[in-house]
Amino acid sequence: MLAFVVDADSDHRVMVGISLAFLGYEVFQFADGAEAVAAAQSVIPSLVIAEVLTPGSPLGQDGIDVLAAIQHCHRRCRLIAMLQTPEAPSGTLRAAWAHRGVDAALAKPVDQSALSSVILKLREEAARPREIDAPTLVPVFGK
Repeated sequence: MLAFVVDADSDHRVMVGISLAFLGYEVFQFADGAEAVAAAQSVIPSLVIAEVLTPGSPLGQDGIDVLAAIQHCHRRCRLIAMLQTPEAPSGTLRAAWAHRGVDAALAKPVDQSALSSVILKLREEAARPREIDAPTLVPVFGK
């Protein structure tokens, strides 16, 4: 299993990468969205975790745009958004993200147990193709 972590914060990116490696992923880390989108042209990630405000994204994209661009090429890829806030995004925002293919949202810094919980849920669903038109988004905020 291959995972991409996209986050400008190198310390946080490494921490999430270590957590994913512990869960059995081979991890590619990217400081910006453009690098991740380019890498997705040559390798197929099964999971992408990206900071919502990702610098260096092509055409002024944010992390959600980066996630959607990668998922567009790899429909079975699962997507997790990271946010720099302790509060869950609004219902309207969650619905918009889910419609674009985002499977879950985690608050930064990402808690190991919350990440593990989301990964286990996504693995259970991995055998089923995603339904973009009938999305559900798993928000995981606070403790």
